[in-house]
Amino acid sequence: MGDTILSFIARGMPHSAWNKRLYRRLSNMFGFIAHYDINGFWEEQLSTTQSRIAFLEQIEAYPCWGQPTHTWSDVERAIQNRLRAARLADAYRSELRREKERTERAMLAALSAKYKHLAPAGAPMMPSADPVQLGLF
Repeated sequence: MGDTILSFIARGMPHSAWNKRLYRRLSNMFGFIAHYDINGFWEEQLSTTQSRIAFLEQIEAYPCWGQPTHTWSDVERAIQNRLRAARLADAYRSELRREKERTERAMLAALSAKYKHLAPAGAPMMPSADPVQLGLF
């Protein structure tokens, strides 16, 4: 099961690979809670880049309580070590920055197109703050 979890994570945690077997195991590891059902866990832990970062950070930070004869602590430690070595959370943080930039650039383009009629080409978008130009003196 440890290899299955690592494979799921390595493939980018695709929704198509999310299943009850993974849900049952992961909802009992690394201090995760069930979130009521398989879909709640997905939404909370895996549905966005930000939630995937938090998911990976929780795995990396978890103290792996218990003895391997009674818990999955040995598997948790092995998964932690692999994720830390791969610096996967850092890769997701970089992806989140790229997503944010794409979103902001799209918003900028939409707003620029919407308000382009307000200012002649080359003119600043903000009115002058010069008190003389504003007629205050």
